[in-house]
Amino acid sequence: SPLVDGETVDNHYLRNLVVTNNFEDGEMLAFDIAGTYWFAPQFALEVAYSYQHYDTVNGDAEWQFQDQGLVYLIDGGAGMDQQSSMLSTSLRYTF
Repeated sequence: SPLVDGETVDNHYLRNLVVTNNFEDGEMLAFDIAGTYWFAPQFALEVAYSYQHYDTVNGDAEWQFQDQGLVYLIDGGAGMDQQSSMLSTSLRYTF
């Protein structure tokens, strides 16, 4: 998908700082696949795999120093990417 937008808010409570990052126009790839083997009419084993990848995106950052009342805007000062995968197994019993 070429339609990825994101926003993060990071609270640094001990520093009285809130950092907000905004990202636009990212790309993402994701898929899931699963297979089921039925041992009996009511009992099955399922194996599944899930994958997600968000490409690297640059964005703008806003730093708000709460105790000083200062706000800094940093164009292109933030970046994000993410990749995850999960393999799962499950037993299914229907009644």
